[in-house]
Amino acid sequence: MAPRTLLIGPVSAALALFCVTAQSTTLSLNVSNPYCLTSQPERNRCTINVRSISAVASDSSLSRIEVAIDGKVRLVETTFFENSTYFNRTMVPDGLSVLCGFEGQGGATGFGLIHAVGISAFVSGSSPIVDVANVTCPPASDHIFGDGFEPGGAG
Repeated sequence: MAPRTLLIGPVSAALALFCVTAQSTTLSLNVSNPYCLTSQPERNRCTINVRSISAVASDSSLSRIEVAIDGKVRLVETTFFENSTYFNRTMVPDGLSVLCGFEGQGGATGFGLIHAVGISAFVSGSSPIVDVANVTCPPASDHIFGDGFEPGGAG
């Protein structure tokens, strides 16, 4: 039976013993500023949009990009043995639906709620890079679900 050697230590040290070096993967993430538009103000609905997102890795270990709003993942673009991926607004033309909020609800006069938009890029076996933006939405209509029969209405 051949002798066995157990190496305890970092992988790069073990690879150096065999004259092989491990290279780290570089990853870049480019994001246009996310923005919020009113889609149905009478129902307190707005949409968050991002014009473009692109991620590029130095090797083919790029696995995905994710868009999260207020901590909830809302969009995932996956890859398989790729070194780049992208997302543009035409892929989700109606945007990602959120609550608008009433005027001042997010703390700013003349605006509605503020939503945290996190955009992450992942490579296999590594921590993601993350870009976070706070997006302020316009306020919802003052007449949510108004049917014209409420007190003071013309109907």
